[in-house]
Amino acid sequence: MVIENFSSVLFLRSFTEEVLVTINRLNNLVVSKVPSHNFHEIKKELPEEHHDSLRLIVPFPLAVNLGKLSNPFSDSSVISLRVLGPGKMITGKFLDGSSKSLNISLGNDEITEVINSFSKASKKDINDKVFNASYDGVSINAVISEIVGSRFIISKE
Repeated sequence: MVIENFSSVLFLRSFTEEVLVTINRLNNLVVSKVPSHNFHEIKKELPEEHHDSLRLIVPFPLAVNLGKLSNPFSDSSVISLRVLGPGKMITGKFLDGSSKSLNISLGNDEITEVINSFSKASKKDINDKVFNASYDGVSINAVISEIVGSRFIISKE
């Protein structure tokens, strides 16, 4: 029993650690697990020329299903994603203030799934045409429309 509990603790610890990913000069992927509070300290110790190749990838809560948006949203430089409707390209807003269109679009069912996933995780019902919820440091602001298609913005808080 003690070994099973220890194994569970190790799994949870490794699951909740954040991952530092960088590409070295030989283009090999280097993955290091570091606590999030050490990321910026470690980044300061490295030569500035490598700062742009560093990304802190934070595991997203399993209770919220972002589908195709999971990868771009886990990028530490992304602060929000804007989905303007089914079939429309998604726009990302970044820490440096810039915005750019990502090469991703969602269908109507995928948009509905993301909104429903936030509703379930936040335990907040979708009663109106406007849905706002927060869960674990992430917020969603959605407009629900069957006529023109639903749209939303998800943001890191």
